[in-house]
Amino acid sequence: MPSSTARRIAASPAAQPSLPDELLEDIFLRLDDGEDLVRAYASCFTFRRVVSGRRFLRRYHSLHPPPVLGFLAVASDGPFHPAEPPHRSAPAAAAVARAADVALAFLSDPGRWSVRDARDGRVLISREAAAVSGDAFEELIVYDPLHRRHIQICPIPGDLDSSASSANGIIFYEIRTLVFNSVTRKWRAVTSFAIIGTTATFRWLSCQGRRHYSCSCFCWTGYGRKEMLVLDTREMKFSVADLPRESYNQMHSVVDAEEGRLGLLILVGSRKLLIYSKTWPDNGDGLKDWQCDNVIPLFDRNWFFSSGGAEGYAVLKAVALYQNQIVGKKSDTQYFIVEIKTLMIKRLCSMKPGTDAPHYLYASFPPPLSLPSLRN
Repeated sequence: MPSSTARRIAASPAAQPSLPDELLEDIFLRLDDGEDLVRAYASCFTFRRVVSGRRFLRRYHSLHPPPVLGFLAVASDGPFHPAEPPHRSAPAAAAVARAADVALAFLSDPGRWSVRDARDGRVLISREAAAVSGDAFEELIVYDPLHRRHIQICPIPGDLDSSASSANGIIFYEIRTLVFNSVTRKWRAVTSFAIIGTTATFRWLSCQGRRHYSCSCFCWTGYGRKEMLVLDTREMKFSVADLPRESYNQMHSVVDAEEGRLGLLILVGSRKLLIYSKTWPDNGDGLKDWQCDNVIPLFDRNWFFSSGGAEGYAVLKAVALYQNQIVGKKSDTQYFIVEIKTLMIKRLCSMKPGTDAPHYLYASFPPPLSLPSLRN
């Protein structure tokens, strides 16, 4: 007679004891690599049912940051540039490029729209003022490329727009914070900030490449400026924060640092990257609170920040030091991401030279690990 061990080995898969869904969820949550989870999803019906459940996906999203799949250029002419091999997100980026509407195909005139921001799987686009009327943002749309959903936001009323006035030859600019209520579908003014300056000052604040988001704050910085304007979205209050002296006349980017601190990456002469941080909200110490956490040497290239930090990363653009001007051939521009948590610099993709518009990182969980970020 066959032994009990032999009988157990010969038993059919249907006779094997099944694990409860809660235990399977705990096992799958320990998978750091999303590709492993996708393979588990495709292996059998039970795993597919557990992984695709909303409860599990919410738990997984709360523990694991979404992978960076590429970036979106401001110009809507082929805006999505996916991660390329050997980047670990390249397979997922290719899948998203096939499945998602990253070319704004739902618009009748996509060439007139520009990308304004991207985060949490959603993208904000606007139609340029020259294409419609004199308002800065006549039309705004938030859309989820992966799930092909979008919401059109009504125009900002003229009486709520920012304004300028003068007294005794001094120009005052009023910067207003507006909040859009998705239920009432109306804009309302929340707070404002008056600044004295020239037209160049106002253009500096409205420049997309100078806006950053960190620690629930929007920050506006500028080359050669010694301070930044900060809007704390938790209290809806404006303030002005000093920058460390090492950032003066250097390119920099505001990011999320460890332990909820405000971080600042500083490019020093294309030779090294300085990582500074400070507590936030500011404790009143100003410059004294900034501390240098690390220094990263860079290999020989001309380095630039391509956009503000987002999703725990910053984007660097690298151009060859010496281009072949004799034959008129220029090398492709290489794009790298700096992972703030590990301070590792990894190549993301390359583009043809001459693309100087700001770019926004696009991070999202690929199918089947994503959930719609917009309601119908």
